Amino acid sequence: MSARLTWPQVLAWRMRRQLVEPVGKSSVPEVVRRLCGVQAQVASSAELAIRVRRQASRRGEVARALSEGRLIKTWAMRGTLHLLTPEDGGTIPAVALTGYASAVDESKAYAAGYQVHMTKPVELRELAATVAKLAGRSKDLTHTVASKSNP
Repeated sequence: MSARLTWPQVLAWRMRRQLVEPVGKSSVPEVVRRLCGVQAQVASSAELAIRVRRQASRRGEVARALSEGRLIKTWAMRGTLHLLTPEDGGTIPAVALTGYASAVDESKAYAAGYQVHMTKPVELRELAATVAKLAGRSKDLTHTVASKSNP
């Protein structure tokens, strides 16, 4: 016996799985977690993708979640920026490269799941060495950058 599905049933299932219908009461991080990340190359598109899935939604909630460390923005998959929760994205080594240099900013970066906090401006060699160390390739990457910066 085979199951028979109509297109409206398939569409309804997809809408539920993608949190589009019915719109729920989940928090911003809960929506991101449930979707396994939100594509965030364009910040306004990421915010829209989250807001349409929430009953009570206000402009700026995604930015607030990022600044509070409840979300992180990283190149998690497919070579593009995504929003993830720190718990989901924390397994990906990441450097917080920022202009914010206070101890509070550094604490926020670590709380958001970053392994290293670096303040701009940063020397290319220093950044490359840091990334290489996180990637477990210190000798290879550092040597490559050093040879390219000294022709």
